Amino acid sequence: MKVPEFFYNIKYLSDIDMEAFEKFLQSPYFNTTTSLPVVFGIIKDNVRLIRENRFDELKTVIVKTSEYSEGTVGKNLSYLNNMYEEFAKAEGVKNKKFYNEFFRCKYLLLKGNYHLLNKEMDNFDRILNEQENFDNDLFLNLYDFNMLKYAATSTSDNKLDTLSKLDREKEFTLESSKNLIIYTLAKTTINFASYVIQCSNSTKKADKKYPVNLESIFSITKSPEFNTYNTLQKKTITINHKLYRMYSSLTTDRYYKDYRDYYYKVKDSFNHEFRNTHLGMLMNYCFLRYRVKDIDKHFLAEGHRILYDFIDGRYYITDNTEYLHSTIYRNYVVYCATKDRKEMLKKFIDNHTDKLNPAEEKMMKNFAMAHYCYASGQNELSLKHTEKLNNAKFFYKFDLIFLKIKLFYEMQDFVSLENMLHILKHNLQTAEIFNANEVKKFEYLIYCLNLLIKAHTKYEKTEDIFDFEFVLKKIDAKPSFAIRNWLREKVTEFIKENKK
Repeated sequence: MKVPEFFYNIKYLSDIDMEAFEKFLQSPYFNTTTSLPVVFGIIKDNVRLIRENRFDELKTVIVKTSEYSEGTVGKNLSYLNNMYEEFAKAEGVKNKKFYNEFFRCKYLLLKGNYHLLNKEMDNFDRILNEQENFDNDLFLNLYDFNMLKYAATSTSDNKLDTLSKLDREKEFTLESSKNLIIYTLAKTTINFASYVIQCSNSTKKADKKYPVNLESIFSITKSPEFNTYNTLQKKTITINHKLYRMYSSLTTDRYYKDYRDYYYKVKDSFNHEFRNTHLGMLMNYCFLRYRVKDIDKHFLAEGHRILYDFIDGRYYITDNTEYLHSTIYRNYVVYCATKDRKEMLKKFIDNHTDKLNPAEEKMMKNFAMAHYCYASGQNELSLKHTEKLNNAKFFYKFDLIFLKIKLFYEMQDFVSLENMLHILKHNLQTAEIFNANEVKKFEYLIYCLNLLIKAHTKYEKTEDIFDFEFVLKKIDAKPSFAIRNWLREKVTEFIKENKK
């Protein structure tokens, strides 16, 4: 049976969205087909079937409960999909308060209604000065507002004399120029940081240079003109300059501290979206820096401290999404999947799983519970959770391979362990995202684990721990490779328990 498109679309709706769409269908302004609220009500009551991909079963429930024919239900689902598209458009417009005001003002300007335009521009000015709008996009909005005021001043038949009008036009031109350069500078800096991260994850040896010389643009901070900028403008330029320096010199740790401290100093001057952006930049830097000569793993711990601040403050909510991203959820789970952090992990699962997209909630909870059960010593239960994850995403696939390696070793199932090593090797050959150095580290893990399996096989006959001591020497010979600490702990533990 072909799955109706509507089922796919509403799979991504939260409970709040479902309530809003139901009200939309009940409005005679938007909908006059009385059967649509009936069919949607049945779907809403059985939404778990959609989230579990049991589409055929849901369609059967709709036919049985509504007493409509299959053909009628099919038509209603098609109409519901059309209504959902209209609902999505309406929601999108509703959430764009700035653009609603801006285009209203543009319309009044076009019609020459300056009396009402001045009132609307006062309201527009009030919106722009609300702190909830203080982010990088504010400066593009201010640029548009400056140009709107310029147009209104130059075309209106007001009582200003020519010189006064000219002074106002010059004021709007200067202010619009400042706001445009700040917006461009902020967005270009964030793009630069993103490019550094992308290049660090690339397997190519030679990446193209970033096409903008940001250092020369930031020289504005040393010029006399910088004194003409207001406090918010100066703060925005300054924090982006510090962000640029941090990403342009990854191992200069004082740049990280300078940027981090300045962010916490000024963050209350800006809105949720701004904090989302800069906490994300701090977090990404920490995880990137961890991979570059972070011997004592300071930046790993620092990154996860910031990650929890990011999640707990719900900074992942933006104009583009209201859900906790599964990758962010995964990062915190993997970090906490140890005995000493298992209570943190359980608290995280209980408090934040329902913040995920409903379509991903079940999968990610199984992912998290698999790690929690392993950390709690419940190996069989952990394995059951992993078996429910048949279509794991790219990085989660490697997480699950490493988890199963640990599980099969703990369970002394060396046949399954060897099989997992073959799967890991095969996936490394087909995965292009890892660079040559990272692949070598994975291969070294496989080498050490094969030695460990042989050591266990030999020990059953000789009860000699010499081979385990040899494995330990091989582990210690490499300061860094995948799940090295876990492997070293297990080998050391075995030697202590069996040394005669």
